[in-house]
Amino acid sequence: MDSPGAESSPPDRPLIDIPQILTNIDTVYGESKNVYSVSCTSDDEIWTCGEDNMMRLYNLHGELVKSIQTKSGNTPVDLAVTKSGELVYTDPYDKTVNIVKNTQIQTLIRLHGWRPLHVCSTSSGDLLVVMITNDMKQRKVVRYSGSTEKQTIQYDDERQPVYSSNVILYPLYIRENKNLDICVADNKASAVVVVNQAGKLRCLETGLPPNIHTLPPPSPPASLFRVHCEMF
Repeated sequence: MDSPGAESSPPDRPLIDIPQILTNIDTVYGESKNVYSVSCTSDDEIWTCGEDNMMRLYNLHGELVKSIQTKSGNTPVDLAVTKSGELVYTDPYDKTVNIVKNTQIQTLIRLHGWRPLHVCSTSSGDLLVVMITNDMKQRKVVRYSGSTEKQTIQYDDERQPVYSSNVILYPLYIRENKNLDICVADNKASAVVVVNQAGKLRCLETGLPPNIHTLPPPSPPASLFRVHCEMF
């Protein structure tokens, strides 16, 4: 049953056995400059950011359509395109999440004691922001409607951290799936952590062979299982 207020999803596209490369897009990134994030605005254009202070919009022909420098001049860590088509990006050095409206950059969220890392836009138009404390010992996911905080996901029912802590270099990539679950790729834990819309832990997918376990309630997220769950 669909959640109240949930929007209908587009029809599923059939999965293919062998991925097909439709096009190669040459960018300024390469061996000397890493790409950090890619986000599609449509089927024809993609935003990218990497190891400099620029965000670049490319079309599928590899042509540079537009480039925007970050407001602070710092390197953005992640970017996303909102439901309304606006670009948002995280600036952990400035502790801000920023939005690009036309050609103007506005600070949407300013944090204190935390730094934003990764971000995604949800089907409802909210933003999910992964953040880390200044001492880099704690991480959490926060849902925002505009600049208003709506939800925080940090601990499970046993007050254990949902996401691995005491880490510096391991990212937490985040997306919302078609069930409106929040899916986080926790590189330190070598797992995909899935919580439902209410922030309750659903499953941990580690890819470990080949036993399948259901998640016994309650279970610390540090426990690594091969869990069957519908991710997409």
